[in-house]
Amino acid sequence: MNRRYILFDLDGTLTDPKVGITRSVQHALHTYGIEEPDPDRLTPFIGPPLVDSFAKYYGFPKEQGLEAIERYREYFSVKGLFENEVYPGVPEMLADLKARGKVLLVATSKAEKFARQILEHFDLAQYFDYICGATMDVTIRSAKADVIAYALEQAGVTDKAQAVMVGDRLHDVEGARACGLDCVGVLFGYGSREELEEAGAAAIAETVGDLHTMLKGDDPMPESMTIFFPCKDLEETIRYYTEVVGLTVHSRQEAGSVWFDTGAGYLAFCDYGPGRAMATGECISFNLPSREAVDARYALLRQTPGVLGLDKPPAHHPRFPVYSFFFRDPNGYLLEFQKVN
Repeated sequence: MNRRYILFDLDGTLTDPKVGITRSVQHALHTYGIEEPDPDRLTPFIGPPLVDSFAKYYGFPKEQGLEAIERYREYFSVKGLFENEVYPGVPEMLADLKARGKVLLVATSKAEKFARQILEHFDLAQYFDYICGATMDVTIRSAKADVIAYALEQAGVTDKAQAVMVGDRLHDVEGARACGLDCVGVLFGYGSREELEEAGAAAIAETVGDLHTMLKGDDPMPESMTIFFPCKDLEETIRYYTEVVGLTVHSRQEAGSVWFDTGAGYLAFCDYGPGRAMATGECISFNLPSREAVDARYALLRQTPGVLGLDKPPAHHPRFPVYSFFFRDPNGYLLEFQKVN
């Protein structure tokens, strides 16, 4: 699933907000003389617009539901929003997708103000190009389809085939489909497989790792775009290009060669042996879609142990319309990560 624009739900997709949301609902219900000591009975509130949940589970008419949201926010705005946990693997997934040039968005039914505070608190805001949520006045924008449409408009998305939604509940799937998008459902949140499949999810990810694999993109590239290089140590080359550069092994041959999918063609290495001349010093270029993607890749590589890096940060070439930086691989090849202007 190779899409440029990836829209993420927040609650139950990037973070587990159970403690904060259920305590906020308990606070709101208490003001109406309703006591619900079991937080597990309140997990259905995670995800959908609050006004809908108060109506569905406690029979609140719309005006009372809007008032209940204000009581909910009395607790949530002070304590509840940070009674929350980031799912393991999410920061690494976001960093990698960003480095690959994906445009990342948040599309949540949570008030945009609170969504931004949560993402900044957990140091996730840095990965997102757009953070889109409900208005504080939920009568203006709170339905998932409206939030998704708003996010697409903010990002200037015109080709919806290049975008995908990710979420854990049926309203994420239904909202995406209403806007003409596919939706990947996740099972590490609060929705079931049955719920997501019945709503029409295009794919299901059981874990964050599964989701990461789906979103990286694995569309096949024509073999005519393969570039071959000899290498000194095939296993070390495989380790470097998967763990450090972030490529995916497309195939491996018994003859001693490996093909990597670069996202713009194949890169192949073969064992260095008698009669094979090492082309040390040659440059392997990776085209990235934006200057921001170049900067993100540089920051990621600079933080990776064992990288044979150069100290020069990304810069424009004095003669050519290229913004790039260089690192060396274990074979001595220069790796150039570039954005051609």
